[in-house]
Amino acid sequence: MNDDSRIDGPGRRVQPRKPVNKKFILNHYSLGKVSCYSRDLSLSGTFLTGNFEKVYPGDTVELEFEVGMGASDTHRFSASVVRVESGGIALKFLSLGMDTYGALLDLTLSA
Repeated sequence: MNDDSRIDGPGRRVQPRKPVNKKFILNHYSLGKVSCYSRDLSLSGTFLTGNFEKVYPGDTVELEFEVGMGASDTHRFSASVVRVESGGIALKFLSLGMDTYGALLDLTLSA
């Protein structure tokens, strides 16, 4: 089932995802910092493409992305790994600050 209007629950989306190719820095305890790109994005999560063979469902990662050219335009927050596939990982965002939420909203609205 690939219906973005599903209700919240284990592995279920709260917000519809839109195709967004955005660079993220993922920080994981076994991988360190890794550059990767989103395949899709919503206000509640994302799918990041890449090889994440040392990442497992339930792991918590730190994410970082930039929206402008300065350090003040860098957003950092935590996410939980929901699913791992051969082509990437699905993440559910944990606590987002207002500025980060606004930046994600801008990204999803411009997609």
